[in-house]
Amino acid sequence: MKVLGRRIPSRGGIVAAADFLDLVIQLRRGKPFIPKGLHKFRTFEEAQSWSIEMMARRSSPAPQASATSSPSAKT
Repeated sequence: MKVLGRRIPSRGGIVAAADFLDLVIQLRRGKPFIPKGLHKFRTFEEAQSWSIEMMARRSSPAPQASATSSPSAKT
């Protein structure tokens, strides 16, 4: 048998990343990074851009200021 390379054993693997993964789940409040379903794109670049946008979005919408509390509404 011919050996083509050597694999370096991991130092903890998924066990070492468990705390980080728990934090990610808490921050996303249980919502997935990318919405489930079938998504079709014209190009690979369009798909990559959409994926990055979905991963970077907030897990819930930012609070919106009401129209009565904004300075421009007081005229």
